[in-house]
Amino acid sequence: MEREKNMTTGRPLRLIVTFAVPLMIGGIGQQLYTLVDSAVVGRGVGVAGLAAVGATDWTYWVFLWGFSAWPRGSPSPSPRSSARAIRPG
Repeated sequence: MEREKNMTTGRPLRLIVTFAVPLMIGGIGQQLYTLVDSAVVGRGVGVAGLAAVGATDWTYWVFLWGFSAWPRGSPSPSPRSSARAIRPG
């Protein structure tokens, strides 16, 4: 299987669809996770547990985004660190 795809050549609609479908599947998976998590906690723990999940869910996604973006070089914690990435040394 090809690991790198040149997105600048070929049929634009086909390229867009092949790029977007995995993203949409991932988004649906995240929504199903949240739905099942809420149902399990709501039935198992009750209203207080469900409120706690709702209150802390956003922090989970912020950390998930931060740790997935960190290896790619963003978000930059300070302007100095991004300057070092541009001008090594």
